[in-house]
Amino acid sequence: MVKILKTICKVLGIILIVMMLLIAICTALLNSKSVHNRIVREATSLLSKKLGTRVDIDSASVDIVSHDINLYGLVVDDQQQRKMLQMERLSTNVELWQLLKKRVVVNDLEVKGLDVKILKPSKDSLANFQFIVDSLRANGSSTSKTKKEKIGVDISSVKLHDIHGSYNTSEFSLHQALFEIDGSKGKLDVKGLNMKTDNGLPRKNTGRPKRGFFDVGHLDITADLNVVIDSLAADTLIANLKHCVLKDKVTGFDVPKLNAVIHANRDSMHLTDVLVQQINTTVKVPHAHFCLPSKKRNRHLWYHADEIVCRVFLKDISRPFAPALKNFSLPLNVHTSMTGSDSTIAFRNIRVDTDDKKLTIKATGDLSRLNKKRKFLIRFDVNSMQAKGDIKTRIINQFVVKKLMMKQFHNLGDLYYNGSIFVKWKQENFQGVLRNAGGTLNFSFGIDEINKYLMGNASANGYRLGQVLGLPDIGNVTFSGNYKIDISKVRTAKMRREKGGKLPIGTVGCHVDECSYKRMKFKNLNVDINSDGAQANGTIVNIGRIADLYCSFVATDTDDLKKMKVKPGLKFHKKERKSDQTEKQDKKQKNKKKEKDSQQKNKK
Repeated sequence: MVKILKTICKVLGIILIVMMLLIAICTALLNSKSVHNRIVREATSLLSKKLGTRVDIDSASVDIVSHDINLYGLVVDDQQQRKMLQMERLSTNVELWQLLKKRVVVNDLEVKGLDVKILKPSKDSLANFQFIVDSLRANGSSTSKTKKEKIGVDISSVKLHDIHGSYNTSEFSLHQALFEIDGSKGKLDVKGLNMKTDNGLPRKNTGRPKRGFFDVGHLDITADLNVVIDSLAADTLIANLKHCVLKDKVTGFDVPKLNAVIHANRDSMHLTDVLVQQINTTVKVPHAHFCLPSKKRNRHLWYHADEIVCRVFLKDISRPFAPALKNFSLPLNVHTSMTGSDSTIAFRNIRVDTDDKKLTIKATGDLSRLNKKRKFLIRFDVNSMQAKGDIKTRIINQFVVKKLMMKQFHNLGDLYYNGSIFVKWKQENFQGVLRNAGGTLNFSFGIDEINKYLMGNASANGYRLGQVLGLPDIGNVTFSGNYKIDISKVRTAKMRREKGGKLPIGTVGCHVDECSYKRMKFKNLNVDINSDGAQANGTIVNIGRIADLYCSFVATDTDDLKKMKVKPGLKFHKKERKSDQTEKQDKKQKNKKKEKDSQQKNKK
């Protein structure tokens, strides 16, 4: 939207300056209404011929004594005869005699009822105002080597009322704005600024309830702001953003408070005392520095903030970004530093905790390829995470999800984790080491959001599995295994309708090096579990030389595993018949061995 505003201001400025100069210079000589109207007709006719399109003004007046200039009913068409610019009234006070010194001094400029339409159908096509820029550029060209003198422009006050503009399908409107400058100081007060975008496509969350409402193709943002300018020079600006309110009616994105102190020049911008408040969430940035991009100097955007302090309520971002967080009211305290560019963001020294310190996290993170949607990458390395007491249950209760195996989850006790998180297009991967009441788990799992599966593997040495599952007859287990869980709502709902059930749907395969059950110890076990959502069927096989000892079990409820049915069994290995050729080879080897033994006896 900033680009749109710059484009509209550029077109408006070119047209208004040309009109003002033509009318002001001519009417400065003859100050009568009839002369004004004739000059207006001549000026509009001249501009129409020059631009090759219609330029029309209902009326105009110039007061030589007070230096007031008024234009009424200005209309400018583009070269396709579409109304490009319409303005109800323009009033200004210009020091006319300063024009002789090649200076435009505007004491007051007031614009009311302005409507600007900018069209640029594609990146390769020209905008509908380009003919004005080309015309003025051609008029100013010269083969002379002498430098053209620049015309200085000084404006002390600008008032805007009922402004409307559009750039293709994007629109903006402004109820009123006031800009005043006195020497090097001034102020800017904006009320009722509205920006809308509509790309003509369905919203990105259409038919996708898990996705938030935020969509750059469908925005409806309103804003009010007040800026006090402490110092304004040719290349520098020092200003204080005293008041700013941003709200998007559709997405629910709401920023009722935004404050900052701004120090800026052509090359950089420094922000201090930044405060962003979004309903309950607050973000404070004591210092932030931006290196501004420049094509001429081949300089890219770069920025950093050494300290960012946040008090976060995740439910504040639920509607625009993550509906699953709509009930997440547990406050989180976040401290970090940030460095970034137009394609990367790096977070360092991340510290997250709850008020009671039962949850603490220390991490670093990187976001890369920000400008490439399907190649966008997120990576966070968690140096340490501690979740003590009931905090893990409280966090789960922030989500509206079906809770499975909560008894077993409670039995895990305090959690200690370190590892990494890696996210790319519709895939999330987690790996690391998790220490809990059962022991230490090494794990790696991923979420495939395209095919809707949760897959991974885990391993442990001497893990107290019986304690975690609530089955005291099972002792310590050393194992490694993998699993695949179906997370498709469509497939799960279909299975639930057909069979009912309370179990997850998926498979587990595991090799147990060592374990115990009651007073018996086992080694070299293979465990396989297959669950269709209503019933989980599993087998445990102890592989032996002559026979395999096995048992099968059936479970229907994870909250009451003691009731699962277990059936033991014994399976002997089948003796394989050797082929004739193999038997002949065995006989030859035996005969050779006998001959060798007899030869040794004879030597003795």
